[in-house]
Amino acid sequence: MKLIIDCETNAIKFSDWNKGDRSSLTHLHCVCAIDADTGHEYTYEGENLEAGLFLIYTADELIGHNIEFDVNVLQTWTGSKLNADTQTFCTYRRAKSMFPEGFREDRILNPDRKKSNSLEAWGYRLGVHKAKPPIDWSKRDPMLASYCMQDCRVTLALYKFLRRRLRWGVLSPIVELCSTR
Repeated sequence: MKLIIDCETNAIKFSDWNKGDRSSLTHLHCVCAIDADTGHEYTYEGENLEAGLFLIYTADELIGHNIEFDVNVLQTWTGSKLNADTQTFCTYRRAKSMFPEGFREDRILNPDRKKSNSLEAWGYRLGVHKAKPPIDWSKRDPMLASYCMQDCRVTLALYKFLRRRLRWGVLSPIVELCSTR
């Protein structure tokens, strides 16, 4: 199974996290996933969180925007490494390598996001917008799961777009035009 995944945590101290200090991770609020082939959506939080971790740990491929972060969070939280056979696909890295100067910049309203490969910018480009982020990351809130799932939906749209581009190359714009009719 290929899963688009995202997780939401407490506000992590990224300056420490990026140096390998994982001690600022104190809460894993939720994990969300979408089966990349069927579109089936999964949301896990609270008492169901373990079922979500099982789903993710048994997937063949994990796809995410900056997937390395989510994998590090999950491995830190569970204390278990992913299966060595599990593949990952990072939409952030792939989009950045394929479109270093951005894409469809006329769709980006925020000038700070022009030529950006953030999920927010790709959401504008593809017409699948991110949700408004929660105000308080310190405690579990029903809005966190909704926000997390919307990130998965944007990532799925980006993944499909990138896969088409990888498959069709320079013919992609023609294929995309034909598929919208």
